[in-house]
Amino acid sequence: MKFTLLLTTLITAVAAAPAPAPAAEAAEAGDVSILATKKWEASGGCKNDWAGRCNAQCIGEAKQKKYKCSTIDSNITGSNCFIGWSTCKCTCFS
Repeated sequence: MKFTLLLTTLITAVAAAPAPAPAAEAAEAGDVSILATKKWEASGGCKNDWAGRCNAQCIGEAKQKKYKCSTIDSNITGSNCFIGWSTCKCTCFS
């Protein structure tokens, strides 16, 4: 009786478990639609006027590079620049 109850419980649990997600298809060489995160520094280098321009620069460069981004993020950072100057870092989430 205990064995039957255990077996029934196990079968019920397995049947109720969600099916595994299908595996993503392998991308072909040169396919730019690969799900990935691409990061780069916007052209222009160190500037003191990135505010209000950084995000537009990232969007323009992503289009130039033919990235298929669902979201583009931009970040102004002062790394490797003189005090008061900064660079624009771009991230493309596909």
